[in-house]
Amino acid sequence: MMVPRVILDDGYARNKAKQIGLSVTGTFGILIAAHQNGRITDLNAEVDKLRKIRFRISDSIVEQILKN
Repeated sequence: MMVPRVILDDGYARNKAKQIGLSVTGTFGILIAAHQNGRITDLNAEVDKLRKIRFRISDSIVEQILKN
């Protein structure tokens, strides 16, 4: 049986979803998957777009994302 997947970025909501058995991914998880599948060619540009609209993410997480 497939576990339902939800897209959440809020830490509290992610924890609650995991507690009830849901599979969780976030905005950046979606971007990474799209990049790995060839749907996004420039992951760095997409991260920059999100940061320009003040999407909150730490520099250390951005570094981890861009290593992929």
